[in-house]
Amino acid sequence: MEVVNHFLEDFRRHGQDMGACLQGFELQDLTNTALRESVAGNHTGCLVIDVAGWTNAAEHLEKDDVVLSIDGQKLQNDKTIPFKDSDYINFEFLMSYHFVGDMIKMEVLRRDPPLEEEEGAALPPLETFHRKNLTWEMQKRHPILPSRPQNQGYLMVGGLLFLPLSWEILDPDRSTRASVSYTHL
Repeated sequence: MEVVNHFLEDFRRHGQDMGACLQGFELQDLTNTALRESVAGNHTGCLVIDVAGWTNAAEHLEKDDVVLSIDGQKLQNDKTIPFKDSDYINFEFLMSYHFVGDMIKMEVLRRDPPLEEEEGAALPPLETFHRKNLTWEMQKRHPILPSRPQNQGYLMVGGLLFLPLSWEILDPDRSTRASVSYTHL
């Protein structure tokens, strides 16, 4: 029922189904105690290991940030958030509830850049962390490949046939127009 309600609300807001929102980042769990202590100290959260440069997330998140909470929900070390009474569910469930244009709020822990070592100092300065509250707009997910070739042209060189790449060619079962002759490519 939740999926149907989400679809209907999306249609009410935008006049069409906008599909799933683009997350724009990838997290690594911090269940390993040594890793967690080295990147997050005694905090609970997950490490940002990749941010897609062409997404709204790239304007706010940085690689090696530690995500502490999403929309006020505390993120656990295993990439889960509290769900209902005493259950936990993957954080991507929370992300899937957003609509295109919604604002996402995230609390992160960011390392301060190390200060330059002072001459004569006995020990190098310790790295410090600070909390940041980030907010950005969720954007529509755009497919990298078109479902059908936009241009039906081709190029033949030395007996090799070159076609525009599309899902129709990569996964012929996905499309009803795919020809059996493409499956041997």
